[in-house]
Amino acid sequence: MKISKERKTELFIVGLLSIIILTSFVNLRSVQVKFYNKTGENIDSLLIGNTLIGDLKKDNYTKKIDFKEFLFDGNTPYEKISGIVNQKKNSSV
Repeated sequence: MKISKERKTELFIVGLLSIIILTSFVNLRSVQVKFYNKTGENIDSLLIGNTLIGDLKKDNYTKKIDFKEFLFDGNTPYEKISGIVNQKKNSSV
């Protein structure tokens, strides 16, 4: 069975477009996260990963925040988190 040059060109273009669309879809995905402050204290200058969240009052939560990249260790989030509580800088990984 011989495939014509035009048909090969069509298949190549369809394949190339499929790869571009799939790559775009994978790269444009993001993770939406909402953070709750259950520390009992106000947190100033909250920084999660490389994203500055700002102030987060005690027993309050943020709106949904889109992260292009968010590290996990199994099912547990694994991002550097830092902020100021009672004028003391705190951080965890």
